[in-house]
Amino acid sequence: MLLKCLTSLGYLDYGPETRKFKPTYRVAVLGSWIQKSLFEGGPLTDTMEALRQETGESVMLGLQNGAKMQYVHIVEANYAVRLTIQVGILRPMTCSALGQMLLTRKADHEVRAIIRSNNADAADAAHRVKEREFIAEIQTIRCRGFAESQGRMIAEANTIAMLVPVPEDATPLAIGVGGPIDRINQRRDDILRALRRHLNL
Repeated sequence: MLLKCLTSLGYLDYGPETRKFKPTYRVAVLGSWIQKSLFEGGPLTDTMEALRQETGESVMLGLQNGAKMQYVHIVEANYAVRLTIQVGILRPMTCSALGQMLLTRKADHEVRAIIRSNNADAADAAHRVKEREFIAEIQTIRCRGFAESQGRMIAEANTIAMLVPVPEDATPLAIGVGGPIDRINQRRDDILRALRRHLNL
């Protein structure tokens, strides 16, 4: 049923002779909305490239997928030693800087539901958070306007993230600059200034 639905939508072709499905060109352009997505500063992909050029670090774009945060576009760092993440990877919203930023848009009862889901799914105890403390942390992040992972998701790595200013009816997006924790922490103020400037915050 799913394959027939995807075929009717134009994402798959079905060959009666081979009885096989194959993806169409439409699949290749599924992510083209990212290229065309605009906010006040222009196309998001241009903004990400500019951030990479200025900071030298990996720049990531993410959105919510269920109770997780999913990376939808990555611009890799210039450095040999860098934070390497693949497009499509899912992270607990509670443990990733981009996920935490996306949670700032939600009411506390919604945040609690995601905390419980992420904690239940966590194979590593280090990826579980305490509900009351985390709610207070989200409030702090709301006030200061940025989040940091500080090794919570990936040991020895830090990502500094902010929300992308998009219209109220648009898909909420978060953008982050990440790399080895020592290098990011050393350049923290510069990265924050770069994010604010390129996002027009």
